[in-house]
Amino acid sequence: MEAVTLRHIAKESSVRVLVGDHAVLISGDEKKVVGVVFIKGHPVVKSVVRMVRQLLRAQAPSKAAKVAPAPTPAPASNVGLSQPIAAPTPSAAV
Repeated sequence: MEAVTLRHIAKESSVRVLVGDHAVLISGDEKKVVGVVFIKGHPVVKSVVRMVRQLLRAQAPSKAAKVAPAPTPAPASNVGLSQPIAAPTPSAAV
């Protein structure tokens, strides 16, 4: 619980606290907070830290998605059609 308080005091989005053989990661934003306890130095720590960071980024709406609407598709009636090929004309024998 002290790690959550430390996060607010430090005004950081993420705080990692070492307690004996364990590491406590507290990360979040104004609305949601995630806490994870790891064995210190475990190989999965790096992956989970990245995953938590990506999940918190995914919650924030991106401005590019709001500004650029999807393009409208072309009408289906013209798709795949080509001009007819004219039949060859017989040539006169010389």
